[in-house]
Amino acid sequence: MREYMGGGNAIRPFLERVNKRMTDCLFDITKASLEEYTVYMLKNAEGSVQVDGTDKVIVTYPAPKDGKSEGVRMKPLFQAKIQVKSEKICLNREAVDARNKEISDWEESEEAKKPKASCPHDPIAEIFGCVFEYETDPAAYKEAVLQIFQKITKDLQGIHHIQRYVMERLFWPQPLLVGSVSGEEPWWVDLYTSISTSIDKATEPLIKYLECFHSHEKFLNLDVDEYVSSLTHAKVGDGGEDDDEDDDEEEEGGEKKTKLITVNLTSLRATLSKHVADRKAIDDEIPDLPINAGFYVIDASGIKSLLIGRHTDIIQKLLIAHQEHCEIMTKFLSESFESIVKQLQIQPQNVEETTDLEEYTNTIDSLVNPLKEKIADMQAYFEILDEFHHKITGEQSNAKWNNVAWPSQVMKQCEETKNVIAQAKDKYLQDMLSEQQKFIQELGMLEKEVEAFGSYDSLAQVEEVSQHAESVSQKIKDADSKAQLYNSREGLFDKEITDYDQLAKIKKTFEPFNNLWITAQQWLNAHKDWTQGEFLKLDPEACEQQVEQNLNTISKTVRFFENGGLAPQAKIASEIKKQVTAFRPHVPLVIALRNPGMRDRHWETLSKDLGLSYLAPDENTSLNSYLELNLGDHIEQISKVAESAGKEFQIESALDTMLEDWVGGELDIMPYKETGTGILKGVDEVNTILDEHITMTQAMAFSAFKGPFEERIDNWNSKLYMVSEVLEAWLKVQRDWLYLQPIFESPDINKQLPTEGRKFANVDKMWRNTISSAKSNPLVLEFCDNEKLLDKFQDCSKFLDQVQKGLSDYLETKRSVFTRFYFLSNDELLSILSESKDINRVQPHLKKCFEGINEVKLDEDNIISHMISPEGEEVPFTDPIDPNGQSVEFWLLEVQKKMKLSIRDVMRDAIVDYTVTPRTEWMQTWGSMFVLNGSQKHWTQEMEEHFEEHGDKGPEVYLKQLRAQLADMVVLVRGELKKAARNVVGALTVIDVHARDVIIKLVNNKVGLKSDFLWASQLRYYWEDDNLWADMVAARRPYGYEYLGNTFRLVITPLTDKCYLTLMGALSMTLGGAPAGPAGTGKTETTKDLGKALAMQCVVFNCSDGLDYIAMGKFFKGLASCGAWACFDEFNRINIEVLSVIGQQVASIQLALMRKQTEIFFEGSQLNLDAGFGGLVQPGGDSFARSKDGPRFQQVL
Repeated sequence: MREYMGGGNAIRPFLERVNKRMTDCLFDITKASLEEYTVYMLKNAEGSVQVDGTDKVIVTYPAPKDGKSEGVRMKPLFQAKIQVKSEKICLNREAVDARNKEISDWEESEEAKKPKASCPHDPIAEIFGCVFEYETDPAAYKEAVLQIFQKITKDLQGIHHIQRYVMERLFWPQPLLVGSVSGEEPWWVDLYTSISTSIDKATEPLIKYLECFHSHEKFLNLDVDEYVSSLTHAKVGDGGEDDDEDDDEEEEGGEKKTKLITVNLTSLRATLSKHVADRKAIDDEIPDLPINAGFYVIDASGIKSLLIGRHTDIIQKLLIAHQEHCEIMTKFLSESFESIVKQLQIQPQNVEETTDLEEYTNTIDSLVNPLKEKIADMQAYFEILDEFHHKITGEQSNAKWNNVAWPSQVMKQCEETKNVIAQAKDKYLQDMLSEQQKFIQELGMLEKEVEAFGSYDSLAQVEEVSQHAESVSQKIKDADSKAQLYNSREGLFDKEITDYDQLAKIKKTFEPFNNLWITAQQWLNAHKDWTQGEFLKLDPEACEQQVEQNLNTISKTVRFFENGGLAPQAKIASEIKKQVTAFRPHVPLVIALRNPGMRDRHWETLSKDLGLSYLAPDENTSLNSYLELNLGDHIEQISKVAESAGKEFQIESALDTMLEDWVGGELDIMPYKETGTGILKGVDEVNTILDEHITMTQAMAFSAFKGPFEERIDNWNSKLYMVSEVLEAWLKVQRDWLYLQPIFESPDINKQLPTEGRKFANVDKMWRNTISSAKSNPLVLEFCDNEKLLDKFQDCSKFLDQVQKGLSDYLETKRSVFTRFYFLSNDELLSILSESKDINRVQPHLKKCFEGINEVKLDEDNIISHMISPEGEEVPFTDPIDPNGQSVEFWLLEVQKKMKLSIRDVMRDAIVDYTVTPRTEWMQTWGSMFVLNGSQKHWTQEMEEHFEEHGDKGPEVYLKQLRAQLADMVVLVRGELKKAARNVVGALTVIDVHARDVIIKLVNNKVGLKSDFLWASQLRYYWEDDNLWADMVAARRPYGYEYLGNTFRLVITPLTDKCYLTLMGALSMTLGGAPAGPAGTGKTETTKDLGKALAMQCVVFNCSDGLDYIAMGKFFKGLASCGAWACFDEFNRINIEVLSVIGQQVASIQLALMRKQTEIFFEGSQLNLDAGFGGLVQPGGDSFARSKDGPRFQQVL
């Protein structure tokens, strides 16, 4: 190594020159390679790519600089494949982050530190779903290209000097490398940058192409099964009267009927067509083959297959479900027709069945015609399957065509059945005539058998004869049934009805004999059982009843036989009567001794009073035992003891009955919606029983016979009172819980009312535990007889009262922001607040807050652009309203403000446009209220200009112009007008006709000055200070700019003008008005129409005697805050005590308005005061105004 490094070594310089030469060559080669690599990459990325859609990617390459043809270009360098991202991401991350920042900023603001401050921003929930992405991140392609560029440079930096290879045996402590490109040279940086820039530019179309798939992401995240199940084109039942019948209804054969499913074919076809069209659009728009995008070739075939597959899946599921519906329809028709044919094929077994079958054949048309309509529906069902190329089975096809053929088969069977009926009627007629002949003979034999009873003349034969009498009695009954049957069949055959007089004679003859022997048999058997049988089994009521019945029957029998000269039978009857009469005095004794209330204590008392041994009966005691003691002589004493026993028995029985009434009496706990708990139902029946039992128990407590049961009565009374108290407290808590549960189910409410939320949670926990315990032990008496349970319910009731107070305060904060909420009930307001996150769900409530806004128009971003009236008239907002992220009360307040500003701006434009547009065109261009009030403004201006120009001739000159305008409107309305325009022209006609009548009055009275009272007393409009004003004499009111929609106007009469003049004067003096007149003359409507004339919100309030000052105070808060008018209908119904407080409320507001105050402390709240406030009262009829209370009501205003 020393020799090599020495100065005399000739090889060293040579090798160093070689190294330098190698350095130069390596540098040049590296640079050339990198330049060629760069040119290659730039060449691949030089195309200009225009992405107009998934199938419209246009690549334009620059023309060759030498003007020659470029030849065949190389294929794109990379292939980018689109796929679905495996992990779900938050699709609305930007909106969620922006909202969280707004909430965070508000929480740090001074506004949040105020008491009861409410955050105006609601959190936005995160929405997770799948998105499209490239299988390889586009940044990876650029990184790969640049890594190769860097690797070329780096790999050429590691070549050793040649010495290391020539002199391998020498040790080189610091191996030297051939000089190469370092990567810091300006030209290297330029090449690297040019490649990076060109790839970035070439990648931009790749990103833009992926964005074309964003429109499919909503469909990508669609749950197919949930979507299909949510469609409502099919429903059970055909819309007939029987749709609500039990699904388990069975036919006579025991098989369940097929429940028909009705399909809305229009809806189904529209759904299927949409998915077929969407599938075709995807097939057309997304290419099957990779598409050239310059530097890349993009493969979207997988996504195309996925999206088409999802549409196909939906179509197939819908068609398969519809195929099942078709099968159900065919089965329903088949069963229906088979049932008809089965009925027609019945072989009648008698005349009645033949007649029923004949009546059935007469109803065939009414049965078959509806089924024919169903056949047409069935064919339409199958047309859907054919239309969308869905195959059906051979069985389904056969079933369909079999149903088509059924009506003709039914009619054929019907003709055959009619022939069977004709033959059967002939046969059964002959059979009936033959049977009637036999029946006449049977009656003759029966008559002889009855006559034989005259030969029975001995009481010793009683058992045998009574049995014979029962047999004959049954024969007579059978004969009577046959006679009725034959008469019925004669009616069916249209034959003359046979009168069986012989049968009536037999019945009349047999009756006294039957009564004699049956009564004799019954008496003899009963008397033996009563006197000799066991006394404890003797039924006193039955004994008394039978004695009286037998005595009455046998007495009639005696008279009949004596009058008929039948001495033997009369003798037998007299003997039975004698025995019954002899026993009758013992009946009171039987009743007394067999009193069910007789207990040992009563028998002891009775024995002691009569001085006899113990009289209580045992199994060996008979009635004869007591008769032998001559107890009948002491009947009064016995009856007295028995009566006392009976009264005590009534109390005992009542207590036992009440206890039995509660046996099995359970609390009816029903599941309540999806809360996981339940509520108490069916309490009315329990309360009815409770009230009845409490009343009965209290009556027992005052009874003179309560002694033996006094303690039991007291205990029972206490139990009933406890159950009653518990149920009453339970129902009160339940009412409050049912009201508050859906409210505090909302996380927003709990967030706004944390303290009340915790209290309600505690009550809810106790409620759920109680319901759970009641389910496990549902017996009313056992569960509700619990003093601790009563205490729990009373505590819960106190907590719920506190929660309701907090809720009312919370609603008050919402009302203080958007004061029109004062006109809504708590339930209506809560329904709005609970749906505030979804603007579309708030829309149905808008008409409760605004006079003429039925809904608002939203764009894709939920920006409000137009207000829409119930009649469909649209008016744009001057500035769009963004409700996103705002609480409902704040964006509704903004709607209110922007509504008035927009109405003013549009009114200004309409007034200006009136002067440059023909009037008939102008009234069709602008909205209703702009046309009506804009026209009245110009009417005022033009009339006063004519006063100045022509004096008292001005009205006459102007009258010609008005008549010409009306003539133009007549021509207009006779032509074709849109519905909205026709409404506008109709309302304007009412105004113009009144304007003409006013001018006619001016002409007749030769009015020439605008200061004349006849002109000044008209309702006139002026545009001053960029606002519209309404004047009437000295009264001036600002136009309210409340949107009223496209409504009609009342005809203006002289009485209307007087009302307007009076009310305008009252309002200008900050007073109210009370139009008087008979009922139904239009007082309320006139007041509302004046509100329309001034574009003021006019709220009609129907008063009642149940109205209190608190409810009126809330209403006045809304009126005073938003400057609305109120028309209090039937004001006289309010109680005079409440009226005095209402008078003070009205007076305080009026006084503040007179003082020009902008705020007022009213009913516990600090309110902003609007000068538009007006209270207009409409008492009930003019007779009230003349009554003694009339002046009091006038003083209120």
